Amino acid sequence: MSGSPSVVFDDERVVDAAFWYFRQSGFPHRKLPLHVCLQSINRLANTANEELRMTTEGYLVADTYHPHRFGGRHNTSREPPLVMFEQDKFLIGCLRKTLKLDGSIGSSFISSLRYFGGIKACSNFRPGFALLMYRKYCPLGGVVLDTSTGYGGRLVGWFASESSRYIGIDPNTKTYKGNLRMAKDFGRPNDVELYCLPAEDVDAEVLRGRADFAFTSPPYFAAEVYSDEETQSCNRYKTSREWRDGFLLPMMKLQSVSLKPGCYSCLNVADVRVGGEVVPLVKWTTKAGQLAGLEFVENQHYQLRRFLGKGGDKEAAPRQESVLVFRKPGLQNA
Repeated sequence: MSGSPSVVFDDERVVDAAFWYFRQSGFPHRKLPLHVCLQSINRLANTANEELRMTTEGYLVADTYHPHRFGGRHNTSREPPLVMFEQDKFLIGCLRKTLKLDGSIGSSFISSLRYFGGIKACSNFRPGFALLMYRKYCPLGGVVLDTSTGYGGRLVGWFASESSRYIGIDPNTKTYKGNLRMAKDFGRPNDVELYCLPAEDVDAEVLRGRADFAFTSPPYFAAEVYSDEETQSCNRYKTSREWRDGFLLPMMKLQSVSLKPGCYSCLNVADVRVGGEVVPLVKWTTKAGQLAGLEFVENQHYQLRRFLGKGGDKEAAPRQESVLVFRKPGLQNA
């Protein structure tokens, strides 16, 4: 018996079998059963703060309720992964890449769908980091406001928190329905208050003085296109400055009105390149918060995970985005 591993079926035979499997089963959406989702949230709730910063626990729960995430398009990507999956050449390339980097191809998600061939999926927010923010800034039993709920990452983190209510705003119809279904399945439909509207269209008087903490990651202008609906902010506002004045500033004003005195707002943002323009979102958001009457406290960081697989460059500098921290003037519980 030789020291090298035996190969009964070579890589091309494995890739060919995997190709026909996924052609028959369709796009490998995350489909966790309810009991698996509930256990994931339990694990998240019992995770220590120092581990919450980078854990991906709960991420697949959010994806289970938002399969349309892979139908959104990143501005640097030719087509969404959901569209590219239907192209045989692309799928075969993904399978080969997955086998090379991960060492195997499973029966569910294909890891290289996230980054192969210049195709990039729209991002979601890590529930663990959201939970860390709730623990740090939201008082026990407090109300959380999320003015851009996105694909449910912060909502999943909220379920693991000790907050009493989640108020979420997002104009994406599929996102709204996914978050509603999540709240119902997890037994807290009365504690999750959702508005399927652009943040700038929400009646501020409905939310005035109700939030103990605001935490969101707003759209990065047109860096990601989540849907073709006219209510999508980058569809409604054609230039970055129109978007800044029509969406970003009103959204920050809504947060300011909604927060109780002395309470905090945190926003995950980053400068982005859209076409040939660098959109200075960190600067714009900082200014928008101040114009809305919030005090800028500090700039923290949200470190992005690297999806490298085996053989990736683990020594590369970590990528990170800003988490801007604001405080509404006044005394808490005054």
